[in-house]
Amino acid sequence: MKIGEGDLKQLSLNLLREWWLTTVQALTDIAGLDTAIERLTPYQTNAAIAVSRNLPLILNIQERSLQTAAYLSIFNYSALFATNGGDYYISRGKNEIVSVGNDCITKGNVPAVCKTLCDAGNRTMVESFCPDYDLRLVTSLGSGDESCTFIWRDKKGIDDEDKTERPRKEPVIDVNMKNELAPQFFGELWTFATRAFMDFSNDQSMIEKLATCMHNSGVSTGMRLIEKYGAFTDNESKTLLFESLWLMHHPRNRFVRSSSTLECTVEDCPFSGGPVELCLQFDSFFNGICEAIDPDYEFVYDRMMTKGDKTCHWTIRKKGETRGEKSKEEPSLDDPIKRLTNKFIDGEITAEELEMKLAHLRKLGLVK
Repeated sequence: MKIGEGDLKQLSLNLLREWWLTTVQALTDIAGLDTAIERLTPYQTNAAIAVSRNLPLILNIQERSLQTAAYLSIFNYSALFATNGGDYYISRGKNEIVSVGNDCITKGNVPAVCKTLCDAGNRTMVESFCPDYDLRLVTSLGSGDESCTFIWRDKKGIDDEDKTERPRKEPVIDVNMKNELAPQFFGELWTFATRAFMDFSNDQSMIEKLATCMHNSGVSTGMRLIEKYGAFTDNESKTLLFESLWLMHHPRNRFVRSSSTLECTVEDCPFSGGPVELCLQFDSFFNGICEAIDPDYEFVYDRMMTKGDKTCHWTIRKKGETRGEKSKEEPSLDDPIKRLTNKFIDGEITAEELEMKLAHLRKLGLVK
């Protein structure tokens, strides 16, 4: 069993989006909508200011016009919510642009997102991009409306009297750029939502409720994978599945396999600077996957960069089995030959450097 690259990219995006929305909804359920909005808004507005400075550079936008301000907002909306296109804006007069959309992945079911990202965040981004422009979310699915309507206005201008609806004009979105940036957007949003959750409460019982939500997400994902690819009955298929799932978000890893375990050392992680609760959510999610795929197995962390460790290390093993009881079919992660070989395979050292280092280790009597 091997999940195709295209399927992995889509699954990666879907999971990051799901983890973000799950965390926002967990905060809303525990703290209430008003408190969730209060906790999330500072993160969204700060992120919006950063987007207003960086996204124009990425998209090579130099002109600060009402049209380019609207384009930035529509690009973000398309990258985060609109999976099938269909976004459009309608120009009404000279100093106003109206965007109407109803193709939102949340369908308005997570109103805290509408209030903090789509409203406050989007407004901050436009005003930071150009203080002369203003943006308002006047209708939204999250408020029970049939569509989301954004209005951009030039604060200095007076709208002309012509209110005739212009033909719908599709904004030309760079799909490749959107697909490249979307995972980064979702990863940051998930991190922000987790920080907002911890700002509200770091009580263990609250964290356990969040962990339960992520565990259920893992079980659902596992069941969907079984439905699509069939049961993962042998150890090899389980190993390939977990490697594939992990590599979606952690490109640099050291995997060690045995007949009953899979170990991984993570040296570079996009979430290493985030709160430790991100790793705890990974723990819960992957244990949910284990429950769906094979309830006899568990996912266990023993090192986390979010706790200050130099690397992350986790093991998927049969329940009750300790790390010392694993099969010795594979060399330990501490085996210098294995470590150097992995560095050579990953292109971190040349063949000459590999031979030189091995010769030096033999001279010191550290390897045979």
